[in-house]
Order: sequence, then C-alpha cells, then structure tokens
Amino acid sequence: MKHYSQLTLEQRYIIYSMLKIGLTQLKIAEVIGIHKSTVSRELKRNRGGRGYRPKQANAFAKERQQAKVRPHIDGSTWAYVEQLLREEWSPEQISGWMKMNLVNNCNIATGSINIAYIPVSGASFIIENAKIKNAIN
Repeated sequence: MKHYSQLTLEQRYIIYSMLKIGLTQLKIAEVIGIHKSTVSRELKRNRGGRGYRPKQANAFAKERQQAKVRPHIDGSTWAYVEQLLREEWSPEQISGWMKMNLVNNCNIATGSINIAYIPVSGASFIIENAKIKNAIN
C-alpha cells in the first residue's frame, strides 16, 4: 500500500490540463499514478465558482490543512500544569495565570512558546491521571 501524500501544485495543473482536453477522471488518475477517488475528491473539494483551477485548488487545500493545526503544549508546560493541579489550582486559574504571565510576555507569533487554553475536560483528565499516579506511588 502506498504512503499517503497530498497532491502537489504540479499534479493539480496536470489534472486541469487533462480535464480541458476531455479525459475522464479514471484516465487522469492512471496517468498521474493516484487512485481515481483522489481525482474525484480533488475536483469536488476544490471546484470554485469558475470551475476547477489548480492555483485556487492548492490554496483551498492549504487552508483546510492550516485549519486542522492545533495548538501544541510542550512537555515541560504540561508538567507544570500537572504540578499546579496537584496544588489544587482550578483549570480556570491555570488558564488565567498562563494567559496573564506567559502569553502577554512572549511573542506567540514567532513560536517562542507553545501554549493553549486548557479545556476543563482536558484538565479533568490530567487530574484523574494525577490521582491515579499518586495512588500508584
């Protein structure tokens, strides 16, 4: 089985050109070396008001990819959060403290620190894990 990879801009131009000369989606897939459903999905997801255009299709795909990117909290930050939870800080207190003391004092845009709000369910999970760890130790 082949490894998954996204279509390149070059492949999108090939799809566009082959569509213009009237080839079927199956034939396009064979020529590019991808599954026929990939071509079908590409055309369905990335068709704009003026039809399929490769540059626009690439932009749509990148937008969808960026929308999936989630904030990342590094290991040392999680360790600190767990410590605060053991000290019986509430998730709201931790989020507020981190927002005031870390976000305002760091340039998040440059990626100098990775931080996200801690959802109550996530903090509850950490609390339960901390309780389990404490019970084991």
